[in-house]
Amino acid sequence: MIVDNLIKPAITEPSKAGKWCRRRSNPATASNLLFTDLQASTAQALALPELPLLGAQGFGAAVGNVLAPHNIVAAVAMVSLTGQEGRVLRNTVPTALIVIALGGVLALLLVV
Repeated sequence: MIVDNLIKPAITEPSKAGKWCRRRSNPATASNLLFTDLQASTAQALALPELPLLGAQGFGAAVGNVLAPHNIVAAVAMVSLTGQEGRVLRNTVPTALIVIALGGVLALLLVV
């Protein structure tokens, strides 16, 4: 059943696989499923090591999850700060930017 409902559509119609991922998983998982092959083929085409670029893909997906609006709404609701989503996002962005910069530098050092 899984083969008929997920694997065959993913091979024959990738857009259906993407829709399935968006409905059943978090954005990081969907991003990794959709972009890992692109990152690997780009690394091969540029004769760069694949693992650091694939790691950067996963890292970027995870950091993006920190800024995902639905995650902020869920977190704010859990700690009874409903209506404070903008404030939480403003406080989260600087830390996320620092983490993104450090991850980018690390990925660059591993690739070069």
